Amino acid sequence: MGGRSYVEGVTAIAETPPEAVGPHAWAEGLAAASAALSGLAAAPGWSLRDAQVLTLADAATRLVAQVEATRARIVAECARRGLPKAAGSPSVAAWLRARQGLSPRAARQVQTLADGLYGPAVGSGGHRMEVVAELLSEGAMHAEQAVAAAQVLDEAPPSAGPATKVDAERMLVEHAARIDAVGLRRLGAHLWAVLDPDAADAEEARRLAAQEARAAARRRLSFMRYGDGSTGISGCLPDADAALVRKAIDPLAKPCPASDDEPDPRTATQRNADALVDLAHRALDTGMLPESGGQATQVVVTVDEHADRGVLDDGTALSTATTSWLACDAEVVWAIRNSVGLITKLGRTRRYFTGAARRAVILRDGGRCAFPGCDRPASWCHVHHIVRWKDGGPTDPDNGVLLCGWHHRLVHHTDTWSVVADTDGHPSFIPPPWVDPERRPLRNAHAPSPRRE
Repeated sequence: MGGRSYVEGVTAIAETPPEAVGPHAWAEGLAAASAALSGLAAAPGWSLRDAQVLTLADAATRLVAQVEATRARIVAECARRGLPKAAGSPSVAAWLRARQGLSPRAARQVQTLADGLYGPAVGSGGHRMEVVAELLSEGAMHAEQAVAAAQVLDEAPPSAGPATKVDAERMLVEHAARIDAVGLRRLGAHLWAVLDPDAADAEEARRLAAQEARAAARRRLSFMRYGDGSTGISGCLPDADAALVRKAIDPLAKPCPASDDEPDPRTATQRNADALVDLAHRALDTGMLPESGGQATQVVVTVDEHADRGVLDDGTALSTATTSWLACDAEVVWAIRNSVGLITKLGRTRRYFTGAARRAVILRDGGRCAFPGCDRPASWCHVHHIVRWKDGGPTDPDNGVLLCGWHHRLVHHTDTWSVVADTDGHPSFIPPPWVDPERRPLRNAHAPSPRRE
């Protein structure tokens, strides 16, 4: 495809007559398939019955498997001819990433399929998976299942001969009709003990050690700005490390009701995301992180003189609500920019709740998040300025309220709930009209009832 994009290359395949490439089944098949699929773009589906749509969904999945098998066969031929190395790529996966823009995971999957199905019997534990290749070509098996089978066969013990590997492939294929790729990998943990029981204990130890070494080599964490206000996080950890991360975020990710009568509206994955951010927030606030460039780890926010909107030091734009949230209870360096773009002030332009001030708020609010219906402990909470610091609100206990990360964001990022300091010095929360049309102040059950004059 040269300097063209992947989409341009696929379009060129459909537009190139077979004789220009040569009278070969690969060229003719790809051109015909691409042309046929291009013709589906404008076809509406409203006239199909439900049963027909379901059947077509299954057919489309089978077609994807067939395309994956075809791609793996062609990539294996490219590898056999040394084309990736000739292009300066250290591996087939790296070549696919550079040439076709595939993600690291997708490129590795294509290389695994190419090696295991059509390579020179060097992948998949030195066993070419002929049965899997046939099923994938027929669309009777998913590409992810085929990759899982290749990974299981790669873990074959040295004592496993060709016949044992054939039996292993047969067992994997039989189970593929009932379980997904994850299930096949789990099956692989027991497969070799069944097929080679005499060497089971020693091989199990060897297999686990090899598996852990591969997992450690694959560990990664990457961030990708999507340009729409969100950042994608992708990663892979060894099981033991992932268990540690889960242990750290699980207490922060438990459901937290929006009010006494409403469940937590967040999904489990949203709660995990919030918990990870809370964990980072707490780590930054402790001041225990190592220095970065000779300075304590800190967040730098640049704001305009007469606006609340901010920009992080990596160029990320922040809304008014998020800027206010950071200003409320985080270790932040504020840079003030004037109307012509010059930084006129740089430094810690606010004092946040620490020491005696924070302890006073914790004691007054009963050591828990003060939001109605919440019971998260103080160690999970921030101290929120009832009257914003930027608007002149002091960093005094009377102007602070203890809020967990979820309810802190709720107060800052929506106009539905507000906080007021009641006449007895305790905070009360004004609910939105759909919770209480009269919007009467609410308190957490562990807080004293408000006094009314």
